[in-house]
Amino acid sequence: MEKNREIGLLRGIAMCAVVGIHTFSICVSNVTSGKSAWAYLIFHSMLQFAVPCFIFISSILLSYTLYGKPLQLKKFYSKKFIRIVIPYILWTLFYLVFKLVFRQLTFLDLASWQNWWLWLGLGKAYTHLYYMSVILQLYLFTPILLGFTKLVQRIFKKFDLIAIVIIAISLQVGIYFLNRYFIYQYFKYQATMMIWYLYIILLGIWIGFNYERFKEGLKKYAVIVWGIFGVNAIIYIRYVICLKKSIKINTAWYQCNWFAYALFATLCLLWICLMLKEKNVHNKVTKAIEVVGDYSFGIYLMHPVITFVLRKIIHISQPFILLVVILISYVAMMLMCIGIIKVLKLNKWTSIIVGEYKLWQKANSSKYKDQMAIESRA
Repeated sequence: MEKNREIGLLRGIAMCAVVGIHTFSICVSNVTSGKSAWAYLIFHSMLQFAVPCFIFISSILLSYTLYGKPLQLKKFYSKKFIRIVIPYILWTLFYLVFKLVFRQLTFLDLASWQNWWLWLGLGKAYTHLYYMSVILQLYLFTPILLGFTKLVQRIFKKFDLIAIVIIAISLQVGIYFLNRYFIYQYFKYQATMMIWYLYIILLGIWIGFNYERFKEGLKKYAVIVWGIFGVNAIIYIRYVICLKKSIKINTAWYQCNWFAYALFATLCLLWICLMLKEKNVHNKVTKAIEVVGDYSFGIYLMHPVITFVLRKIIHISQPFILLVVILISYVAMMLMCIGIIKVLKLNKWTSIIVGEYKLWQKANSSKYKDQMAIESRA
């Protein structure tokens, strides 16, 4: 499969946003008053589309790479076990040791099976690992999700997009109220569950099956998409300000607004990436974003260690100086993560830490490397 440049760019932007969330949280906590505090808070809040964007990308690629092919479950799950499950377990153990060293855990905590369920089952070993739990659920239920989307396409044919949108919104609203009135009193980790992002998963899978058709539609109706995003962004910022001021809001409308904001922010960014590809824009910025996209899995897994250190050493409250320090730290962190990932990939044993397992007898085969490149994008 030819490399899909716009998806690579979108992945890079999403990764930049994830790192931005964790680095600019330092600005939010250090600057607590004045216009700068509001600017940091709003900017930090608007980056919250990042994880839904990643899930959206994974959903698109899932159906895009399997379009017109039979789903070979044994091969599919064995590949995901090597590329996702093993790194997830290794990084979970790493972060548990990390928290032990910094006294955020005790050895008694390790003796509780309930904690291990939270750590491995729900990705609660560290703040960012919940995404891995969601992705594992996405792959676990792949046959059902693909089969359901194909069924909708067969039944509704030319109106399949309208049908999938209505179904996705209806299911998501239903899940929200089911959680609000029944589930939440027993289970309080909704963000770790795939169903919390079901609307964006179903839309992503449909898009993967109809990618060329979707691209033309996105370009044709770009003004409408940008308009909806703009309205949602304004409402979202208003909610952020109300929450900061402890003003009572309607939580149902807020959640619906967040769902819409995350989706349309992602669609607008994808449109930008499509335009960059069509106009053949290749400069230092786009190349840097593509590199970040290529190394996004490893960056996602390891960057919280560096942001943890930054929080310990950065205690600047002057807004402009803090911004300069954060931007320099941000770039240095990206370069450091990419450098470490490159080193880890050199060895067939350490490469599995970042989701690549190079069988030693095939490691030097050009055909094998080409195949690895194709599968890594899937």
